[in-house]
Amino acid sequence: MNTVRIAHILPWSTVGGTELGTLRLAEAAASLGFENLLYCPVGSEALRSMLHSHGLVTCCYRQVEPSYRRPWAYLKAARRLANDLRRHHVRIVHCADILAAHYTALAGFLAGAYVVCHVRCEHSSISARDRTFLMPVKKFVFVSQDTWNKFGMKVDRSRGRILYDGFSGAGSDTAECPATAREHYGLPADAFVIGMASRVHPCKDFETLIEAGRILINRFPNCRILIAGDYKNVPAHREHHSYLQTLLRESALQDHFVFAGFEANMERFFAAIDVFALSTYGEGFPLAVIEAMYHAKPVVATSVGGIPEAVSPDETGYLIPPRSPQQFADALIRLREDPELYSKMSNASRRRMEDQFSAHHFHQSVKDLYCSIARSSHLLGEEPSCLPT
Repeated sequence: MNTVRIAHILPWSTVGGTELGTLRLAEAAASLGFENLLYCPVGSEALRSMLHSHGLVTCCYRQVEPSYRRPWAYLKAARRLANDLRRHHVRIVHCADILAAHYTALAGFLAGAYVVCHVRCEHSSISARDRTFLMPVKKFVFVSQDTWNKFGMKVDRSRGRILYDGFSGAGSDTAECPATAREHYGLPADAFVIGMASRVHPCKDFETLIEAGRILINRFPNCRILIAGDYKNVPAHREHHSYLQTLLRESALQDHFVFAGFEANMERFFAAIDVFALSTYGEGFPLAVIEAMYHAKPVVATSVGGIPEAVSPDETGYLIPPRSPQQFADALIRLREDPELYSKMSNASRRRMEDQFSAHHFHQSVKDLYCSIARSSHLLGEEPSCLPT
């Protein structure tokens, strides 16, 4: 019985949602009998170290911008990567995002592999030039129906599918108690804590969160807003954090907003909060929302992207129109004032997560994806080990 080897191509050197999503994908594939290689951009030592800590094998590739005017460097890089893919007997190339496909889809094609591209956020406008670099992609995997609906290329049912993320709850047995978690972040033990897990980037609507926080804190001064996400390691993150600090000082809210930075222990984060908030301009399908639901936290989020496919309005939380700080604050106030409503939504969040977005559902979707590719493409001339003979 032969084993199908998958190369997962990562587009960035930092650790964020795309990288963690690819990690979960590779771990699910490994549990189903597939072998995995994770290709990282040259110079991604921290990312590779994180992947190695999970027992995954990594390789490096050099990113060269596709060009028609000066194509030789790009073609040389594609041939070099294709040779490496062939040397490792890779049969499926799974590009972790559109950017990874632009860099490496041609290499996958030249290697004779089946090329898959994940679409994790909205790409509503794709130029005719950029579409040509996606031509080697045989299958697009969308994180939500919304990302598929808004995709800037026509993708029919035979070439696309939706793969919702899932959450296993691994590590929950060692979660800290709320008081200990709050002490770690410097939060009062009796505070009502709103948590948002997100990198500090202009694509997230922190301005609305700050204004909603001002309204909430004016009514309940003991409330705190905890932000878990990088604000130090990327120049754009540092710049936006500095801008947000100016807004907070102008509103005299700097003592009520806590920026924790990148948090490797999300169990601690969820132990510290009462309500999960996500104020954003766009979102493919945020795992953080699913994690919050696993931890029985009501969700208050902007009604954009794939978020409405996860949050059931007025049942597991509230969906708020974009740039609506008063409505955002009103939802938080209702949860703060009504313990019965809070308890009801907490329980409903956990049930919905288990019914729709559990690790079992995710693993079954991953199995359906890769096994259907292996079966239809007759990879290695035999059925892969995950399939019945």
